[in-house]
Amino acid sequence: MRSLLSIVFIAVLLGLTSAKSHRRSFGIPIHKRSTFTKNGVVNLDAVRSHIAYSKGKYLRGVSAMKYSTGTTSPSSSGHTVGRRAASGVSVPLTDYKNFLWYGKILVGSPPVEYTVDFDTGSADLFLPSSDCDNTCDGHTRYNPGKSFSAVNMHRGFHLAYGSGDVFGDEYTDTVTIGQFVAKSQRIGAALNYSTGFQADNFAPDGLMGMAFSDLSVWRANSVVQTLIAEGQLSDLVFAFKLASSGSELYIGGVNQSLYKGNVTYAPVTVQAFWRINVDSLNANGQAISKNIPAIVDTGTTLILGSTDAVRQFYSGLSATARDGGLYTMPCNAMPNVSVTIQGKLFAISAEAFNLGFYDTARTQCVGGIASTDIDDMWILGDIFLQNVYSIFDFGKASVGFADLA
Repeated sequence: MRSLLSIVFIAVLLGLTSAKSHRRSFGIPIHKRSTFTKNGVVNLDAVRSHIAYSKGKYLRGVSAMKYSTGTTSPSSSGHTVGRRAASGVSVPLTDYKNFLWYGKILVGSPPVEYTVDFDTGSADLFLPSSDCDNTCDGHTRYNPGKSFSAVNMHRGFHLAYGSGDVFGDEYTDTVTIGQFVAKSQRIGAALNYSTGFQADNFAPDGLMGMAFSDLSVWRANSVVQTLIAEGQLSDLVFAFKLASSGSELYIGGVNQSLYKGNVTYAPVTVQAFWRINVDSLNANGQAISKNIPAIVDTGTTLILGSTDAVRQFYSGLSATARDGGLYTMPCNAMPNVSVTIQGKLFAISAEAFNLGFYDTARTQCVGGIASTDIDDMWILGDIFLQNVYSIFDFGKASVGFADLA
């Protein structure tokens, strides 16, 4: 049965030079806790709420992308390469309730510590403002008035999610993550948190998007892109291992000890989302959904697809459609699921795919692939990402996948 995670973020610092000419990298460890289940039974309302959240985030991103570019960028060919050398430090992560991965950053001058969800499905950074109402209780609040590096942009922002909204004021300020310092980073100071972001449902203080700037609602660089623009990274990449233990986010390189064999790279087809083309989604050795566009998203738990595509996937698997896009199957007949990318097959573990029992009868189990109305797009969330080492490469505009060590 799949356990869900809550993240403890511990920065591990190595003795690296501060000179910009010696570019650096570092990692952040993550640790696992909690689940969508209670006594093995899935909290269906929580899962459906998360699906709505992911759909809302996707639709908001599409709107921002169209506003920023009006067009899509051309695709390129994929490639497989040998292992890269790691060149720095590692930062542990922990997954909270298996739908987000969070850790610590510092914001302001003098710096104040906050926890943020690391989300490759969005590009913006927001924190609860010191002027936020009681919906932000339980979170550490950002007070730009106490930071001498904060600049008020005199603009409001509104981030819409399927399960709620965040709105407030835009600032720029200094953001420190590990040994890296992003200057004049755009930040949203939220004046209200909807239910989905309140402390009982959302453990970190805020969210840090890690996608391309064309996905930004306020048309600004993400934190990693700011670090790249300032020449601080040894490699224009960040990488994740998301697992029940030993997980981490690595920025400015890869952690060679966490994967084995070659890395299979898929080109990003539109530089906004981390969107790639997937050869096929497979069940019991058969390719069911073929040649599909997919967004690689650490901020989404499940694998999500359109209503018709997900119905087709489950059609030969003795599955029963449930409300909210979910499907169940006999617990003793769960399929072997895998994803093929650039000709390489990556298996999804039974523990990851099986979310838990549908009800107290404990005969039907909930599958980790669900449907929502997102056109013909798929979203590859943590159900898939927990089974691979994933590398997000801004320099080559590609996403790499390797088998875990």
